[in-house]
Amino acid sequence: MGISKVKSCAIMQPTYLPWAGFFGMIEAVDVFVFLDDVQLTRRGPHAWHQRNRILLNGKEHWLTVPVIHDAQEQLLKDSVVADREKWRKRHLQTLQQAYGKKSCRHEIAEIIDAVIGGDITNLAELNMTFIRLIAEALGVTTQIEVSSELGVGGRKGEKLKLLCDALDAERYVAAPGSRAYLEEEQAFDGAPIQLDYFTFDPAPYEQRGASAFVSHLSIVDVICNIGLEKTRDYIRGNYE
Repeated sequence: MGISKVKSCAIMQPTYLPWAGFFGMIEAVDVFVFLDDVQLTRRGPHAWHQRNRILLNGKEHWLTVPVIHDAQEQLLKDSVVADREKWRKRHLQTLQQAYGKKSCRHEIAEIIDAVIGGDITNLAELNMTFIRLIAEALGVTTQIEVSSELGVGGRKGEKLKLLCDALDAERYVAAPGSRAYLEEEQAFDGAPIQLDYFTFDPAPYEQRGASAFVSHLSIVDVICNIGLEKTRDYIRGNYE
């Protein structure tokens, strides 16, 4: 059975414990695609595949998943976590220390314990599992697909265009960070696909223990501070 026609789609690489805007983007479209068949980003400002930030003792704190590097051109979908470094225990202990006393942590405690404390060793699968479970908890009903399962080739803008074609999408909602190369490559020029850029303004919320609001932290920080019900409004831009 083929994939039914959709109005809009978004395509993003699965990141570790992503921020609220990631879920806002999923919520904003009809179909969301995990872009897992791309090169693993190992370092630099865009290395979100294996790390993210939470708030610990009122300050931002990085959680990083160690990954085994087997090849220079290593794909995200082929990347395996280095469990010999016992990062799972460290992350769980740090998350407990950061949010254990917050009244809303119990709402996603099972998800955190099951994913981070579980036995998933593939990095992409680890990230996608967490994102799917959090999206479900937030009541997001968007259809989710995986790029490597759609049989689409190409690179960068061309690949995104081909994925949209495979989904028969009429509208592609792109991440703001992709604007430069999409405009340079002109991959969507002349295509019967409307190209829009997603925007998400992270409204301040109460972060217990912080002297000033720290934005763009993991969705874990949002949920543990304001709870699932209010986070549902938050990712939709309706939080006050």
